[in-house]
Amino acid sequence: MGDAIALIGLLFVLGPVLTIINPKLFGIVGVLVLSAAGIFYSVMGQSAFTEITAAIFVVGAFLQAGLVVIIRQNQDE
Repeated sequence: MGDAIALIGLLFVLGPVLTIINPKLFGIVGVLVLSAAGIFYSVMGQSAFTEITAAIFVVGAFLQAGLVVIIRQNQDE
């Protein structure tokens, strides 16, 4: 269980960084990591704070997905 948490933490840190470095290649990784974090917090949450955190992660994933689409369209032109 500890290894899985460490891997998720590593992806959570590296996902946005990799998205900034190469959004066309790693953009989906950042979106998936934020979505997974939102789902985890919504399922495991036991307070209003964790539910708010889950909502923030899901909205962040939605906005990041939009930015990745815009960047991909601009790079293809």
